[in-house]
Amino acid sequence: MFQGGEIDFKGQELAHTLLIGLLALDAVLSFIIGYSLDSMKITIGSYILGLVLILIITVLPLPMYNSNNIKWVKSKLPKKQPLTWTQYLKKLLV
Repeated sequence: MFQGGEIDFKGQELAHTLLIGLLALDAVLSFIIGYSLDSMKITIGSYILGLVLILIITVLPLPMYNSNNIKWVKSKLPKKQPLTWTQYLKKLLV
């Protein structure tokens, strides 16, 4: 379901947009609920509950965040082998 934790660039933009919009909506709704019930405890509790829900929605790599996959081009260059310690020292001293 989570496709190995990958999201694409459009998915990152969507997650960011959702995060900003939902945080603002959560703050307004929490304020209205707390103000109407005249309770600071309910205001903070509803804000924290909304924050947890928003984090679940935006942090998890849901399939809606990976719908525009990029097809990467294969490299035509041969793969280089990493230098061993002795090869590195010889290269430094020469």
